[in-house]
Amino acid sequence: MYTAIVLGGSGAVGKELISHLSQREGWGAIHVLGRRKIDVFEGMPKVKQHVADLSNLEKATADVLGEVGPVSAAFNTMGVGAASKATKEELSRVDLELPTAFATAARAAEVKHFSTLTSAGADKDAKPGGFFGYFETIAGGGLYLSLKGKLEANIAALKFESSAAFRPAGLIGTPHTPAFIAWLNPKVDGFLPDQFKSSNINTLAAAMVCQAEKDLAEKPETPKEMEIFEGKALQDLYKKIPFTHGSLGARHSTE
Repeated sequence: MYTAIVLGGSGAVGKELISHLSQREGWGAIHVLGRRKIDVFEGMPKVKQHVADLSNLEKATADVLGEVGPVSAAFNTMGVGAASKATKEELSRVDLELPTAFATAARAAEVKHFSTLTSAGADKDAKPGGFFGYFETIAGGGLYLSLKGKLEANIAALKFESSAAFRPAGLIGTPHTPAFIAWLNPKVDGFLPDQFKSSNINTLAAAMVCQAEKDLAEKPETPKEMEIFEGKALQDLYKKIPFTHGSLGARHSTE
């Protein structure tokens, strides 16, 4: 029986991830770290919510892991929902510093697998951009992609037994998805190259769970290189998902 700890459970992808984990027979306790408890999780017997001090998330994560015992996998879905409205400092803290602290504590507690949500085009060497001080934090911009790339690099450097980064080009089903995009996507998605195809949040979350189960079952003797799922690799992974579960849908909220 696997156990999990999740950061970012109040966001759209995080809710779907926890829903999938809670419905899979192979998963036991699911520990959710957050600044507050989420009502929708209260009726899920496997889910244990832990209110964390985000000012010292590494210690808060370590305290929870020390209390609950061995945990098989850690999942990070934390991110600024509306990146364009965030300051550079807020974006760096939420998309890089906090997930890195979470991963560091998970590795110290000998968590075996780590999965993180990043973004298509993630690149630690991407150059911050903007236009006369505007649009510096926009999703897909240089700063955003640089922070996502640095997070991947930080996690890879910790050398978990296995780790995976998921890089969707766009997300369908979040409160931040413009209605026009949600309407247009199914009409044009089949004609787009894989690297530009959007991901439904329910399917993306299922893929994160599926890959974690695969990696945990393999029990590698030495740490594996981080696997990157982007473009064709991500679309191919979606085709291999052996299970589907209901979506939490309209009950989403964001961190």
